[in-house]
Amino acid sequence: METTSRAALALTAYGVGAAVGRLASGPLSDRFGPHPAMRACFVLRVIGLVALAFGPPLLLPTIAVFGLGFTGADAVDVRVIPDVFGLKALGAITGVLSLGWRAGAALGPALAGFVHDATGSDALPVSLAPLAAVVGYALFAAASKRP
Repeated sequence: METTSRAALALTAYGVGAAVGRLASGPLSDRFGPHPAMRACFVLRVIGLVALAFGPPLLLPTIAVFGLGFTGADAVDVRVIPDVFGLKALGAITGVLSLGWRAGAALGPALAGFVHDATGSDALPVSLAPLAAVVGYALFAAASKRP
């Protein structure tokens, strides 16, 4: 299969995972609470990122699982932000979070490309990605602790 076909299939796998994540995480958050749902989304994200290290044999399911956890967290944020911070600054907090996500989406792939060019390998960015997700969850857990 040619490279563009594989890339299109990978995007489709991500899209399927993303659609399921967005549709399922909201009702799961309503049923079990936003914190367990967010925890599950982070776990799925880490599983997807760790599985990337195993390469092509697991690539499509890995990308689907990552999409499930990554976009599932977006839907849960709608419940978590008001629970943690209240409604008074909802717009400002959502704006800052969105800026952080967009900055990471813009800078992460570029930095990974620079590391690949410098080292000839994707090992460092691929191995640091799950760690970044774990740090993200730790920050979420610390910020959302009730006094």
